[in-house]
Amino acid sequence: MTNIDLRRKALEGIYNISATTNLGIYPTTGYTSTKDDPTAEWMDGWNAAVTNQNGYVIEIYAFLRKLAPKHLTIVEDLLLEGWIELGNDEDGVNLAVACNDTFFWACGDCEIITVEELSDLQECYRQSPKHGGDLWVARRRGMRPQGALYDWYPESEWALFDACGPKREVGFGNPEKHPNDRDNLFANLKL
Repeated sequence: MTNIDLRRKALEGIYNISATTNLGIYPTTGYTSTKDDPTAEWMDGWNAAVTNQNGYVIEIYAFLRKLAPKHLTIVEDLLLEGWIELGNDEDGVNLAVACNDTFFWACGDCEIITVEELSDLQECYRQSPKHGGDLWVARRRGMRPQGALYDWYPESEWALFDACGPKREVGFGNPEKHPNDRDNLFANLKL
């Protein structure tokens, strides 16, 4: 049996998933092959979609080849941990920290991170092992997470997030107060 480089296989999977997630174009229908089908050549958009996906994978590899070896290892490690994601825009491939619903209720969101900032992200994960990405983005934006999210953070880490910015007012995108500002329904209960 040959040795399989599982790290490399996992990274290849991440690159392909990233390409699919960032596809940008999609087939219009499920493809069914018939000789008389006028769209058979492009298979209702399937060929265009696959071409776009493969092109994006090639862009990912080109981006990674440009990184210094020490940065490449860090990027790969963080991708495998799920702490960063690969994205693309008109400027090409980028690295991002997902922060969906962190700052605004029901909002898909991310913050672009540079290779030089990755050590700061790693430090945030040392301080908050499960929520280091949220902590990094909060510090970068100078903004506390929305109040409802504090219920997911260990109370011992609240001060880390509070230090990121001023108290948030309840309103659109932040429907819940910080736990320290909520009415304690059981405060007057005598047992």
